[in-house]
Amino acid sequence: MPFDRTGISIRVLRSDPVGVVLRADDPLARRDTLQVSDLDGRRWFQFPEGTDPLWRAYWNCTTPGGTLRDGPVVRTVSECVQAVFWSGAIGLAPLAPLPLRFRRDSPWSRSPTWRPAASSSPGTEPTPPR
Repeated sequence: MPFDRTGISIRVLRSDPVGVVLRADDPLARRDTLQVSDLDGRRWFQFPEGTDPLWRAYWNCTTPGGTLRDGPVVRTVSECVQAVFWSGAIGLAPLAPLPLRFRRDSPWSRSPTWRPAASSSPGTEPTPPR
């Protein structure tokens, strides 16, 4: 879990697989699974300065306090998806369907594609939001 556990006890109630959000026309979108190394050199959407370093590193597959990846700063799930649509950025997201509303003028040919990470449960294929 991507936070400091000092002084607290934790009970896992649920565990959701995580995948990468890519544009549908991205060559990696055709793969069934991806490794983090497949995503090297890509622009990742970023959480803003001041976000907990462990949380920020978890969602960017980096080391807390280490070098940040290049990419647009986002504050909402909708901004994450827009960063994928409009700037070709990528990022991690839960594979569960996301509660989003898309603008009618968004180019559906560039809609996001969810691909499971290598550690995801087999057979888990998310349904893109409508």
